Amino acid sequence: MGKNNIWVMRHGETVWNRQGRLQGQLDSELTASAKSALRKYELPKVTSLSILSSDLGRALETAKHLQSRVSCSRVTSSPLLRERHFGVLQGLLIEPSDTKNEQWRHYHSRYHQTGLQVTGCESDLDLRLRLERAKQWIITESKKSDAVLLVVHGEWWRAFDNLVSGRPIWDVGSGIISNGVLSQVITKNW
Repeated sequence: MGKNNIWVMRHGETVWNRQGRLQGQLDSELTASAKSALRKYELPKVTSLSILSSDLGRALETAKHLQSRVSCSRVTSSPLLRERHFGVLQGLLIEPSDTKNEQWRHYHSRYHQTGLQVTGCESDLDLRLRLERAKQWIITESKKSDAVLLVVHGEWWRAFDNLVSGRPIWDVGSGIISNGVLSQVITKNW
């Protein structure tokens, strides 16, 4: 990729984010404060902007709020950008360091070992293959506009950033990005 024209934003804060629930591929509404902040957001000044969004509601709604801020933009959604599926833990309140529950114990140790052993969870291999397809799609789409804005999810971005940085996808890497914060992506490793 020639120029560094890719930006990333984790979807706006949701009701479940505020409650401390693990969303995974389930959905929750954006909070009123997230919607208000997105309506005022200043995006990069470019001639054309492609907004690539997860097809999950919270990300797609975030993308549409951002699109309304720039007249030269389009939104394309894809399941390639969906959050990881967290199996039986999706929708539950996150139990911090719950050592009695084996599922939560595995979830909380996910940055220390390969293979998240949570019932029904998307495997590391399936996630990595999806991330690799997403990378190729993003590269292709980046050639169609002056800039690309990715509207994604926290765990998805952490794993994707690890993939393009040459780290194992399960590594903690640079961690989970905050909701509703815009960051420019360094693409020299792509």
